[in-house]
Amino acid sequence: MKTGISKQSRDKMIRLFKKRKDKPSLMYPVFQRLGAFMDKRQRQCARYLEKKSERLNRKQQFYWLVFFCIGFGGGSLYLLLCSVESRTDHVFMDRMAFQQNVVKSKVDTAKNAKAVLTQSLFWKINRFKKYLDSLQKTETGKARYDSIVKTSSGLLDSMHLLEQFYQQQLKSNR
Repeated sequence: MKTGISKQSRDKMIRLFKKRKDKPSLMYPVFQRLGAFMDKRQRQCARYLEKKSERLNRKQQFYWLVFFCIGFGGGSLYLLLCSVESRTDHVFMDRMAFQQNVVKSKVDTAKNAKAVLTQSLFWKINRFKKYLDSLQKTETGKARYDSIVKTSSGLLDSMHLLEQFYQQQLKSNR
């Protein structure tokens, strides 16, 4: 019966579950001792509680069990509800993530350089803006328009800012 798995793949899977003969980590003995210590303390605690509960009859054991479950269950439920409903007045500042298509530029290095938007570039931007407006007139065009706006967020804002920049440039040149 063929399983469809090559011999190499089967050998790799078998090697995955084999015991490793690598050197154990440096912390392995520490964790082993810590685990033994915790196990010893748990057993001591269990023996102590067992001796205490031997004096109780069956009915008292049942009541203590119910009391224990209600107490710890209620406490856990209280903590859960408080964590969900907590409203703090603290404002946490997270690091801002920039999209990949955002280019960071240093303004300080270009203090003396004057940006110029040429008339031909302005016309190209206007033609592209008219093309985007014409896309919204048909169903397939709307889908294409939505995908363009979605994939290049900030495109319309950038075009608007460039138009304003060009207008200001024209006013300053007069």
